Amino acid sequence: MINEVINLILSLSISASILALILFAIKPFIKIRISKLVQYYIWIIVLLRLVVPLSFQDSMMNHMFYGDETSATRTYENNEINIQATDNTNEGLYNSSSLINQTVEQKVANGEYNNDIDHSRYLNDSFNQFVYYIWLLVAMVVFTVNVIGYVRFIRYIKRGNKPAKDIENEILSTLLKRRENIKLLRNQYISTPMLIGVFRPSIIIPDSDFDERQLKNILLHEITHMRHFDVGIKWLTMIATSIHWFNPFIYIIKKEMNNACELACDEAVIKNFTKEERQGYGDTLISIAEEQKYPIGVLQATMCEEKKNLKGRLVSIMKHNRKSKLIIAFSVILLASTIFGALYLGGALERGKENENISDIVVGKYNLTEISKYRTQYVGDSSMVSHIADNLPVPDSHFKQQYISMETSNKPYSLTIYYEPATDTKSEGEWPIVTPDSNIETNSRTNALVVFSMIDNVDKVTFAFRTTQSKGELDESKYQTTFTFPRASFENKYGDLTRLGENIVLLQDILEEKKSVMKGLELYVWREPEITDNNDIYYTLLIGTNRNKSKSEVFDMDIATSDLDVIKQELSEYRSGTDLSIMHEKEIDKNTMLKISDEFSEIIKNASIHILGIDFDNQLTMKSGMKKSTDFIEKNLEIIMSSPEESSNPMDYIKAHQQEYEELIKLNYSYENEEVLKYLLLQFEKGNAEGLRGHIMMSLCKELLGVRNNVIDESLSPLEWYERLEIRQEIILHDFSYDGTEFLEKLVYETEIKKNKNNRQGFTIVAPHIFGKYEEGNKLKVFITTFSSHYRLYDNVLSNKGGSIVPVAITYVKNSDGSYSLEEYKRAMDGAYFASSIKEFCTMPVSGEKIEGLAEKILVHYGKREDIVQLERENLIKHLKESNQHGVSLYEEHYKQPAELIPLT
Repeated sequence: MINEVINLILSLSISASILALILFAIKPFIKIRISKLVQYYIWIIVLLRLVVPLSFQDSMMNHMFYGDETSATRTYENNEINIQATDNTNEGLYNSSSLINQTVEQKVANGEYNNDIDHSRYLNDSFNQFVYYIWLLVAMVVFTVNVIGYVRFIRYIKRGNKPAKDIENEILSTLLKRRENIKLLRNQYISTPMLIGVFRPSIIIPDSDFDERQLKNILLHEITHMRHFDVGIKWLTMIATSIHWFNPFIYIIKKEMNNACELACDEAVIKNFTKEERQGYGDTLISIAEEQKYPIGVLQATMCEEKKNLKGRLVSIMKHNRKSKLIIAFSVILLASTIFGALYLGGALERGKENENISDIVVGKYNLTEISKYRTQYVGDSSMVSHIADNLPVPDSHFKQQYISMETSNKPYSLTIYYEPATDTKSEGEWPIVTPDSNIETNSRTNALVVFSMIDNVDKVTFAFRTTQSKGELDESKYQTTFTFPRASFENKYGDLTRLGENIVLLQDILEEKKSVMKGLELYVWREPEITDNNDIYYTLLIGTNRNKSKSEVFDMDIATSDLDVIKQELSEYRSGTDLSIMHEKEIDKNTMLKISDEFSEIIKNASIHILGIDFDNQLTMKSGMKKSTDFIEKNLEIIMSSPEESSNPMDYIKAHQQEYEELIKLNYSYENEEVLKYLLLQFEKGNAEGLRGHIMMSLCKELLGVRNNVIDESLSPLEWYERLEIRQEIILHDFSYDGTEFLEKLVYETEIKKNKNNRQGFTIVAPHIFGKYEEGNKLKVFITTFSSHYRLYDNVLSNKGGSIVPVAITYVKNSDGSYSLEEYKRAMDGAYFASSIKEFCTMPVSGEKIEGLAEKILVHYGKREDIVQLERENLIKHLKESNQHGVSLYEEHYKQPAELIPLT
């Protein structure tokens, strides 16, 4: 939040400064040509740009501060993740086989990493907090000084106020045409007329003798200030000056605003005057010109405050003339251009805040965007964890969430969320509390999935319910009903749950599909020699009896097995009463299936088992049916091509229909085999890719292919691009391994690879910096900071898929044979706990005594870390060469610049 405020204030200040510079540059050309009132309005637009945070998604400041990414719409760029369709849970969670993407901006060359992983976020946040509080303090001081100055001045002049003469009030009433009520006062302490007050304005004139002509000029001037709402504009200017006190341009803008205000007022007064009347108005200004400026904080509209500005005003008055229609038209264009410029420059509002779009994801009662703000690596981060619990929907409307407790000292790390009745209408024992088959249990399970996705190291989540309201303190004995969910059961189904927290679009898909999935099972029994290279019968167990299954899902060799005992073991983990449908190919003997089903009925008690012989080729379809998906693709392509018809630029069509464009990308990753990409490439093959359609399809294909696209020439037509396309294929490499002879380094490398390896994609490179080893008793403790990174290799092009730089304390136990076993692996905590967690683990392995100076040494190195960045690159190149991968280049993307290939081997 603090970072967003800083970005917003800076962006508004920069926007207004740019606008002001442009206006100063053109001022010599417009000064005497266009109306003073228009010039005043133009400066009011600059003022509004300073204080009104109105902006649009494509504004210049948004691109400058937040780039082209939104929190959810750009989750489809660089990082491919396979969510495996395996299931070891016992409560009917469905499986998801999806190929998704996640953006990780990783620039190895200059040491920039994803802030959600890189602990430099702590240092940045600390600095930003310091800047924020300094800005806020000075802004409050400036504002307070102005307000105090204003109050003092009002008190001062009130002592000298006295009613105006009757004839003076009569002249004022005549000029107002008796339609407005303004108090007219005389004051012995002032020497120039002024307008005071915004909502109840008063005109105060010096307690001197004025002739009727002078008095009329004075009152006309102050009435015009009132009708222009100039005192309110001065208040707004003071507020802008308080907010943007750090910007030197604000004081120049303020001065120009005051000058433009007086010139506009003069112009409005004299627009119908004769030459002699204008001369008389100028004489009145001269006669009441003030020698000195009023003290700070005086927010009034004076008639003539400073003599040094008087010459310019007199010249403007005497040269006043009516503007031609051409000048009026030009003035309107200039005013509109200034408004457009202010909107185009915009302000840095974090993407998705100003408009409702995909980044503001709400699934049923889940606001995933809000929940994801508090995502954390540690269940011990109580502030973030409590916010996550607060934002979870209650499992039932009868309950409210009241307390949380955390176990962080020993594994398994756990979180308990406590619920009690929302109203005290039930007495002890009467509440119709939940059962294992109730919606409360199901909703609690869904909440657990969200919790595991948002808290990286929590091993177990418990939802506890009591039947009466608490008395202001947690009494665990009163919570008689609990549902506990282990993390492992979810990871067996969805894979790495941290990826769901980092990609709320995927989590959204899972939650949406989970709503419509029944708690039944389907067992597919099949024989497909072309897939298995043998004639054995294979079994695939899938979850959800009311969703369509794809052939690729059924024939997935990662989850299919020819061992019936494996299936029986999986079925044993499901509770009594779970429905089971057995789908077998017709050529597989039905009697055999009946015999197997009898065995299954002994495993799942009270199960309803159905046996169906089906034609797999005809009855198995894609998730929504391929016909349905092709219709969806064509419909969205048609919508994208529909407008703007006047444009010949394909990107204009994509920008005008960004939602439909992103829907096609999202649909592609809802299929395991990238069916959208296959369909688009098939259209190219058929020659159905001409004109605008071809350009949009080419743009989609490039985005879906990513680094696999071998064609980098952006000048090619769609068909030329397709003719040159040779999709890069992935080459599988093992993880890096240390081949040196140094015992400690070998031990550290082995541990770091094991802890940082990515089991689902590519290969891992680690580069540790060892600060020291400390032996005590039979234990060895090593302190390091490790740069780990993950890569995937496509032909000879390497794609970086993310990584992290983390200080770690590793404790080993020495075995009787002299070898070492890992006892504890403790990473530095993220965010505000970063420095303190390092200081906490910099202790001896047995006694726990603090190691003086070590934490400071680790923190200093973390701020530089060039050595491990260089070592990581060296290890990467070495690993590629040892794997016989020559001519490899690293694919590196840049903001608003073409991607480049950096040669490595």
